[in-house]
Amino acid sequence: MTDRVIHTPASRATDPVSSHDAEMRVTRSGSRHSNRLAVVEAVRRYNDDMTSAEIALAAGLDYHEAARRLPECVTAGDLKKGPMRVCSVRGTLVCSWVMA
Repeated sequence: MTDRVIHTPASRATDPVSSHDAEMRVTRSGSRHSNRLAVVEAVRRYNDDMTSAEIALAAGLDYHEAARRLPECVTAGDLKKGPMRVCSVRGTLVCSWVMA
């Protein structure tokens, strides 16, 4: 697992000011980085084929927070998209995530 801080934008240029403020808060507080590490650790520890909802549950994170960190985990080289499968939490067909 890479422990480096990812400097990709977490909000788009077209997002409202509140999104940019939230991005600055989670980045400066360190929670963006620590939550990314928690996402990677959940996939490593519990199963090498997990959906975002399963990852959130295993990592103790809100679903949306876990889902937001997944692209950063890909950028860091820790995770990659896995096969589509039915999520055990939501019961829907979704993309899974695996260790890179």
